[in-house]
Amino acid sequence: MTKPRRKPKPVQNNRVFFEHVIVFLFLFFLPTQLGKHFFWDFSYVAAIRIDYLAPTLFLTDILAVILIALNVKNIIPLFKNKFFLIFTGLMILNIATSLSQHLTLYKSLKMLELIFLFMVFYKKIITTRLIIVAFLSEGVIQLILSMLQFFYKHALQGPFYFLGERMLSLNTPGVAKASYEGIEILRPYGSFSHPNSMAGFYLLLHAFVLTYKPFNAYPVLKYAFLGVSAMLVFISFSKVAILGFFLITLIYTLTHTKEINCTFCIISRILVAIVLAFIFAQAHGDPLSGQKRVDLVKNSWEIIKNHTFTGVGIGNYLIAQSKFVMKTSYFSLQPVHNIFLLFMAETGVILSGYLLFLSWKMKKLLVDNLCLAYCIGIITFTGMFDHYWLTLQQNLLLSTTLIAFSIKNDDIIALHDKKSSPRK
Repeated sequence: MTKPRRKPKPVQNNRVFFEHVIVFLFLFFLPTQLGKHFFWDFSYVAAIRIDYLAPTLFLTDILAVILIALNVKNIIPLFKNKFFLIFTGLMILNIATSLSQHLTLYKSLKMLELIFLFMVFYKKIITTRLIIVAFLSEGVIQLILSMLQFFYKHALQGPFYFLGERMLSLNTPGVAKASYEGIEILRPYGSFSHPNSMAGFYLLLHAFVLTYKPFNAYPVLKYAFLGVSAMLVFISFSKVAILGFFLITLIYTLTHTKEINCTFCIISRILVAIVLAFIFAQAHGDPLSGQKRVDLVKNSWEIIKNHTFTGVGIGNYLIAQSKFVMKTSYFSLQPVHNIFLLFMAETGVILSGYLLFLSWKMKKLLVDNLCLAYCIGIITFTGMFDHYWLTLQQNLLLSTTLIAFSIKNDDIIALHDKKSSPRK
């Protein structure tokens, strides 16, 4: 006789259910920026407060801390890892030599939050259904909000305020606009701080959902999300993201011809991507954008040259940038639009070199893991032309979460979903 299975303890069931609720809420609120800014002395430049320099407590930070607290056992091994201990030591050096030690301390704690969150999602078994449902539901809301902003040419506010939607219109100074055949367009922000940030966010999610094999078990949800994320990328009018979308479609389609097994489908996918990319790329944005970016790159090289070894301190780039002659107002003060130059300027060659060394040791993962390769490729490509992967809450948390999901064992998640599905 086989012994009857023991029923799980109610307390354990409640804990698992609670953790799943927190995970769902965290993934659902990833695109939002509801939070409280704290403007301290170092948050001002020329008496103007700068959001980038203000410590901020976001709703997603609270949810992340709850997840970390519930999974401390997955984080403790880090403190026995020599690579992590060396990294921590270099972080302390970066704090000690930074332009604003208080700001760098805050940003360093933020970096630790990302590392701990990575360990949580890397170790924790999460049903694939929960992940795709969370991404799809919040994506639909973002698409509705973006479409309304596009048609009305201003923010909606109301309940969307609690998602972090900022008050803006075509008349707001510095707002992201475009013109199409002489018609002025407000580039939709959704609940993001800039359309480019939204575009990069959903481009990365698009690549992840497209290449993450466990999602194949839910084709309706998968392709529904791929449609929503594609529309969000195009409606952002971000030329870099639209080009990235075209490249993803082209590369994925041409390398999966055997799986698609339909010549007409292959040609249609490529033609649709080309036509849509061409149409949306016709919109004209800020004519001075290119020159501004070139100036920022030149300034970043000067900062790197003056702070070669230890950098200006994590989060301190704008403080160093403000010392250069501004061709525009301080309201447009922003980091260099290149994550590699930005990181080098803030951390110096010592810490940057160490992280490059760690990345090189893990290079084999990119060869063996298609999903991870696509995610890293998107971050690298878009990061060459913008800074949001290092500076904005939504993009930082998303990249950390998706890289953790990509590296973990996909077979374990698929098996977990199979076991958790109801028996027929």
